[in-house]
Parts: sequence; C-alpha cells; structure tokens
Amino acid sequence: MVQTKNYKQQASVIPIIDEAQRFLAWLDEQFGIEKGSNQYTVVIESGGQKRDCLGTFGPERWTRLDLESREFGTVQINEISLKAEHLTGTPRDNYGTLTHEHVHKHCFDLKEKDCSDGGAHNKKYFKPRAEEHGLDCWKSEQKPSKGYAFTSLTEEMWDRILSEFKPNIEVWDMARQTIVKEPKQSSMQSLKCGCTVDDDGKKIGSTVSMSRVEVQTRLDADELPYCKRCKQDFLPQD
Repeated sequence: MVQTKNYKQQASVIPIIDEAQRFLAWLDEQFGIEKGSNQYTVVIESGGQKRDCLGTFGPERWTRLDLESREFGTVQINEISLKAEHLTGTPRDNYGTLTHEHVHKHCFDLKEKDCSDGGAHNKKYFKPRAEEHGLDCWKSEQKPSKGYAFTSLTEEMWDRILSEFKPNIEVWDMARQTIVKEPKQSSMQSLKCGCTVDDDGKKIGSTVSMSRVEVQTRLDADELPYCKRCKQDFLPQD
C-alpha cells in the first residue's frame, strides 16, 4: 500500500513568507497604503554573487497570467526578496531587512529615485524615508560607495513591532547554509631545479611546467626532467 506523504511534517519556507507578507501589510497600514494597490510578492532566494546583500526590492518583476492562454497580462507585481543565506540573523534583523525593502517600495510608489544607478542609497529620498520607517540609517567607512544603505531598527520601532504587530518569531528557524567550495587544484604543476642564483646569492631555481598526470608518470618511472647546468632533477613544488 502506497502511503501519502504528510507535507505538514516537511520543512517549509512558507511560514516565513506568510509572516513577511503579514508584516509588510502592517507597514502598508502604517503609511496609509491602500490594500491591494501596487501589488508585491515576497520570495526567498540565494544572494548569489551579492553575498553581502540581505534583501532586494525589484519593481515590476512579476505579472499576472491569463489562465487559458498563459500569456502575460497588464497587472505589474513588485518583488521583495529575502536572501536565504542571511536568514541566520535575529528575528529583529529580519524584520529590519523587510522594513528596509519596504522603504524602497514606498519610494517607488511615490516615484522617488532613492538610489543612484550604481546602487548608492541617497540622502535626499532614501535616508528620510528610512527614518520615517523607524530605521537608523548611516554610511559605512568600509563601503562608502553604498551611500546610506546601512540600516537597523530603532529601539522605538522594535518596541512597536513587538507590541502592535506582535511578530511570530518562531517562523525564523530556517536558513540556507553557505557551502564553501574547496579551491580546485590546477591541472598543471611547476617543477624547479637549483641552478639559478639571485643577487643575494640565494638559489631560486629555474622552473618548468607540465600536467600533474605527466609529473606522476615521470616520478613513477624515475624520469624527471634534468637540468644540465646544475646537474639536478627538476622537482615538483607542491
């Protein structure tokens, strides 16, 4: 007899997405944004090459599909993305990331260009909107090109989230692991003899290169390249 899987017992990011949507809807209410206007969806994805990026706002990344023709419709849907590797932050950090991306959404709604084409968060629009959202906002000396991109929830805003929004912090119990790949070993190998002398009289050796397979074959046959000048074999360096 085939047993049906109990999907309720499977690990799922759906509770995280539901909580994020609920929180963003609460922020919409705080700023008087009409429910259902300028729609957006929440996704969780890898940061990819932007490994230091906690989240992103993407205007008009999605659209509705016609159920029969499967063609794109005219309704544009914005995207707020949480980066899976950075869900290791505290619940307060994660609500701070969502608030930061809501600032971008709010600026987009108001047609305010809050970032330069290079991605620097500006002082004219982004910083004051971020502060309205209950975020501390600053520049980083290590990454000045990012402008005012660095934010965190103020104590006052976090207290409001706890008392008014009443977060379900239990959902933040998953994060994507960062897999560190070992550097791939080069297929080539250097060999050095002992004949060359530098200005201080130190032997630095001449070098030749060949594939690691050939080096091993020559080692097994005791047929390493031979330097006629110093009368020594060229030896592998690693």
